[in-house]
Amino acid sequence: MLQIRKASPDELGRLMEIYRTAQDLMIETGNPNQWGHFNPPEERIREDIRTGVSHVVFDEDGIHGVFAMCEGEGPTYQYIENGSWLNDDPYITVHRIASDQQVHGIFNCAIGYCKASAFRPSKSASQIQEMSR
Repeated sequence: MLQIRKASPDELGRLMEIYRTAQDLMIETGNPNQWGHFNPPEERIREDIRTGVSHVVFDEDGIHGVFAMCEGEGPTYQYIENGSWLNDDPYITVHRIASDQQVHGIFNCAIGYCKASAFRPSKSASQIQEMSR
């Protein structure tokens, strides 16, 4: 069963391995420019961990996925070319999602967690959330 929790600094090496796997896959499947072998940089992942937005998807065999769940306005989304937000409601963004390709369901698990955790004061986003595959 896949679970989610906040990443810790001692897991940085594993997270960078997962990102390298995702980078390789993107390059091999015709998307060499979005991440290449330089994005996301290690310093960005360190900052994600430090600020508590980095989360890991894991099971009994270890960590298989990683993503950043960011609450609130981000500078990237303040201007929408030829459009606008439908409303001014709070939102979250999911960034830097990646998998080691060893288990299925990482994306669905992460998105389900984000939906369940977003803006619920009674439920901390750092709380372990169990999700089924």
